[in-house]
Amino acid sequence: MAQQVDTFYYGQGKVFLARRLPNGRPGAWRWIGDVSALALALTVEKLSHKESYSGQRTTVRSFPTSKDGTVTSTWHELSAENLSIVLYGDRVTIPGGTVTAELLPAGITAGERYSLAHQRISDVVIGTLVEGTDYEVDYTYGAILFLTDQTTAPSVNYKYASSVNTTLFTSQPENLALRFEGINLAEGGAAKILELYKLSFDPVSTLALIQGDTSLAGLETTAGVLFDNAQPADPTLGRFGRVIDVGEPVA
Repeated sequence: MAQQVDTFYYGQGKVFLARRLPNGRPGAWRWIGDVSALALALTVEKLSHKESYSGQRTTVRSFPTSKDGTVTSTWHELSAENLSIVLYGDRVTIPGGTVTAELLPAGITAGERYSLAHQRISDVVIGTLVEGTDYEVDYTYGAILFLTDQTTAPSVNYKYASSVNTTLFTSQPENLALRFEGINLAEGGAAKILELYKLSFDPVSTLALIQGDTSLAGLETTAGVLFDNAQPADPTLGRFGRVIDVGEPVA
């Protein structure tokens, strides 16, 4: 009998997402950046029957009636593309431009701070008011701190740079495909691939924007693994996904 060879796994690698084409195949893969955790959990619901003739009530039949899967992962790139997936939002690019006569409220009291409609502003003019005497400008975040009372509504002229907005709950979740191209460090960098054909991401439960320790912010994401009826009934591919242990180069 041949001796069994131990195989271990310690993984790193890249996670890609793709929009599904009309035929169910993945489109162009997009690397989502650093992912520090990726785990697949599969579950089944079973119907079991216990016999009633031995006095032991032992289980004599058990078979699955449904199959389910979940992928959890931690993303560290809070890009607009990534956020739009887990915020159920739309990513909108706003080009730079000029604003004329953006009105702020009347009855402003010295010490109050107001945000403008845009950020990364320049060339700010507020009527006859004097910067440094009547107001201060936060040019990065597009805000005005008033140093004097203003009974009438101030009118602000300014220029602004382009920005990218990601909205919350403005779109329906989109089914995506996932591909993990892994490196098994425990086995000399052997290649391992996970393909999941159809995922539906849940909205992110927590978007942490202030950190108080030494770790970087991470998006804790969860997605359901869906049955893909666009895939053929092929034992090589399956209809949920597959794990591929990539062979060594042919000599």
